[in-house]
Amino acid sequence: MRPMATYTERLATVQAAIDDILTTGVSVRLNNRSLTKANLTELMALEQRYSSLAAMENAAANGGGRARVTYVTPL
Repeated sequence: MRPMATYTERLATVQAAIDDILTTGVSVRLNNRSLTKANLTELMALEQRYSSLAAMENAAANGGGRARVTYVTPL
C-alpha cells in the first residue's frame, strides 16, 4: 500500500497537470472521439488550496507552525 502523498507532492502534481493543459490543450481528439483532460478552473482552485496547505505542512516540519500563547493568572 502506497503512503498518502504530502500536500507538497500533491501541489507538484496539480502544477504539472496545469502545465500540461497549458502546453497541449484541454482536450484531445482521436478517431472522431474527444477526451477532456481536466477542468483548468478546478485545477487552479486545487493549486491555491494545496499551496496554502503545503506552506503549513512545511512550517510544521521546520518547527514553525502556529504560535502558542499561554496566559498566567497572577496570585
